[in-house]
Amino acid sequence: MKTLPLMAALLFTGACASEIETDEDGAVVVEQEPLATVTLPHGELRFVVFPEHGGTGMLTISRPDKYGQHHVIDEELSPLAAYLAYTSPDVAVPRALLAMERAEDVLARAAQRPAVDAVAEPIAGTAGEALYTTNAQYCQGVTSAAYADEICPLDDASAYESFCHNGTWHSVTDHVGSNNKGETGRSRTLACGANGRVRQYYKFWGVWYKPIDESVPSGERRTWTHTSGLELERKITHSRQADSGFVRGTSDFSRSPF
Repeated sequence: MKTLPLMAALLFTGACASEIETDEDGAVVVEQEPLATVTLPHGELRFVVFPEHGGTGMLTISRPDKYGQHHVIDEELSPLAAYLAYTSPDVAVPRALLAMERAEDVLARAAQRPAVDAVAEPIAGTAGEALYTTNAQYCQGVTSAAYADEICPLDDASAYESFCHNGTWHSVTDHVGSNNKGETGRSRTLACGANGRVRQYYKFWGVWYKPIDESVPSGERRTWTHTSGLELERKITHSRQADSGFVRGTSDFSRSPF
């Protein structure tokens, strides 16, 4: 099992506690650095690393086209597998994505490319047939049959706890406790009628940390996959950012990387 670099040094101790940024719930804010951005039709992929704690994050953004349809990639892919699937074979691979991957076949494909710390410029994606169009009715109604059919189901066998909230939610939090720890958390958040917000947390040595805190523009669907390298207690919150509108969301937790 991998360890989180410098994690113990970031615990609340003496004078350093006042220097650690916390959110409104008292969780420690985890800084992230960009690894690469892949542009796709009506969306993009962003990859980040958490240098002080270790681990990586992948953000999938799906923006509706002029017909209100969403174009979504295969969300069952690991961050490295997604990076390889939607970039050309001559594009270099960030080393942090290699470090978090466990599938030998994916690592073998990545080994055919050069490795770099990060790719500074946006990469034009090569989605091809892997990008597909989904229903435009996600935000309509108290519940959505399209959302239930296309968003709620999860085929990934590695997920041991999954939650789906197909309603007009103001805020909802999903939590897996100390007896159900996992290496990976994945949130799929849809904002309807107003901007939404998604937050992911994990607990280490009794302290909650927050690696993900992202606004979700109204009408967009955003999926965050956070992999830490350690089995940790986790929670995910989907919420709206206004007095009107609502969010729909799913939370998936896994003991290993997706």
